[in-house]
Amino acid sequence: METPEGNINIWQKVEKTDADKVFSAKLMLFGEYTVICGSMALMTPLRRFSAHWDWQPPDSGHPSVPYLNDYFSYLNGNTQLQGVLDLKQMKSDLHNGLVFASDIPVGYGAGSSGALVSAVYQRYAFSVSNDTHALKHILAVMESYFHGQSSGLDPLCINLDRPLLLRSDGTIDADIHLPDTVFSDAGIFLVDTGDTGMTAPLVGFFRDQLKNLSFFRKLANVLIPATNNAIRSFIDTDTMGMFENLSVISSFQLTEMQPMIPEDFRDFWKSGMEQDLYVTKLCGSGGGGFMLGFTQNTTALDQWIKSNYPDINYFYL
Repeated sequence: METPEGNINIWQKVEKTDADKVFSAKLMLFGEYTVICGSMALMTPLRRFSAHWDWQPPDSGHPSVPYLNDYFSYLNGNTQLQGVLDLKQMKSDLHNGLVFASDIPVGYGAGSSGALVSAVYQRYAFSVSNDTHALKHILAVMESYFHGQSSGLDPLCINLDRPLLLRSDGTIDADIHLPDTVFSDAGIFLVDTGDTGMTAPLVGFFRDQLKNLSFFRKLANVLIPATNNAIRSFIDTDTMGMFENLSVISSFQLTEMQPMIPEDFRDFWKSGMEQDLYVTKLCGSGGGGFMLGFTQNTTALDQWIKSNYPDINYFYL
């Protein structure tokens, strides 16, 4: 277990020059899956993990090389991206030893593919769009290689390097202010499940579930309102309101979206609600990777996990 890192403001933008440009990971605080159905969503750069371009000898065997070559082939063959990216320069750079160095865990809901998409766009776009919605569309096309279908939100958040609020009407607020400290004696933490999740099949499962009228009604009447209200409460630092809605989200995901929760962590998930000590929810598409947790008492949480789940690996944001 790792302890909180002081009073670091994890939402604060970190200024970088072009020479040392870093692409942060991202964290979807609220809105996973429900955003597909028109709910609000709130996400922020996650400074703990990052990626950047680097140069290595062409025969270095860097692990990113085969992935970059495959991704280049996709970009080069996508007609929607014609005239958007300087792929001739990208091909030359890859040939001469350009690599992508990243410590963002893959399959963890932290935006590993979004970071690469953002990095490619910023490096090779003939002109960078200042229109948020146009940029989101371009980035969605670029990221679809990884997930089959992308909203473009992950690379957009990373590209703009700031929190994003997606409203129910589809508008995007890139000037949203997140509180420096959320609540007194409370904390947000990530649980490492030790396994990777696969976004495409889980999103496919969710879309199939939407065809079930009973599930759709529960989603519309329970999960979407709770998600929207949790976001409003979080932004307004309304602790009571946020935890009330978090409990609804957590309970819904455990009962109605159980395949997204790794089996070995379902007991831990339930215990938080039963003890009224912490609330756990999906981080990204789930199935592995990180789970996102909220607690109103970090000291009590640390003691509880140490006594009851000593093998759980978690860290505070």
